[in-house]
Amino acid sequence: MRLVCFGEARLEAARTTLSPQLILLLSYIRLEAETSRHSLANMFWPHLAGEYSAKGERKDLNNASVALASLRRATGLDPQEIPHLACDAYDLREAFARADYA
Repeated sequence: MRLVCFGEARLEAARTTLSPQLILLLSYIRLEAETSRHSLANMFWPHLAGEYSAKGERKDLNNASVALASLRRATGLDPQEIPHLACDAYDLREAFARADYA
């Protein structure tokens, strides 16, 4: 599998087509290597901070859990594997870090 961030963002060779929201979440995890539910909840669902469901669960953390489970089902990847996924944007970042402008 390869995450393509430039042009039309997509995950090549995925089991299914991912929604734009899941592609954004996948891209963020890949490029920032962040998989903490708390960090993801703060980044993607800040408007839900401090809100609780009828079951007493934090809505922002629940949304993060649901999104991570959706990514796992669609890609077959555990969230800890995502930071190692092939990605064009990461390759570009690494090339710049090596001063490889070819």
